[in-house]
Amino acid sequence: MITIPHNSWSISTAVTCLLLVGGCSSTLKVAVPTYAEYPQRRAHPMTITLHVTEEYSGYVYAKHYPLGDALERNSVAIVERIFDEVHVAKGSDAEISENSTGVLTPKVTFVDMSTGVSIFDKIDFVIDVEWVLQDARGNTLWMKTIRGKGRNTMDSVLSGVSHFEDRVRMGLENLFTNSYEAMSTSPLIHALGQDQ
Repeated sequence: MITIPHNSWSISTAVTCLLLVGGCSSTLKVAVPTYAEYPQRRAHPMTITLHVTEEYSGYVYAKHYPLGDALERNSVAIVERIFDEVHVAKGSDAEISENSTGVLTPKVTFVDMSTGVSIFDKIDFVIDVEWVLQDARGNTLWMKTIRGKGRNTMDSVLSGVSHFEDRVRMGLENLFTNSYEAMSTSPLIHALGQDQ
């Protein structure tokens, strides 16, 4: 189960909600693009099944900000760049391709938003995703938790300026940039591809 630390509902987030919806009575969409600015590297010669769970694709931050769609889209995008062939399996009952060398499953393990005192303070949005690569028998071949962080200035109550969405977008972009680097340069994953 994913747990969000109690302090993740920060002053910054609360201010954003008050400004936008008068108390956060409904969910709000954070517009996050599918990032494409990754270094060109030779793909690992492997066939991988990317397992996208309901928990991951339906992830909602602080009960009001659905991020699951952005997580799923960007996970598919980087995995398709890292491996020669990718099959996407959605849900707990999804079929795993028989041709797959392994099954790669991402999971959100931590999300937090720091707080500030003045409008000059920097606020951090932090998100951790654990990537687990397993073989057909469920043995773990590779596992790594990747952190993404977005930082900008505190939201201003007086001016009505909210930097919350930009902070989240930066954090997710950083998360997938770091995830791409970790997987695309992993000697172990490369060796697994050579053994295929």
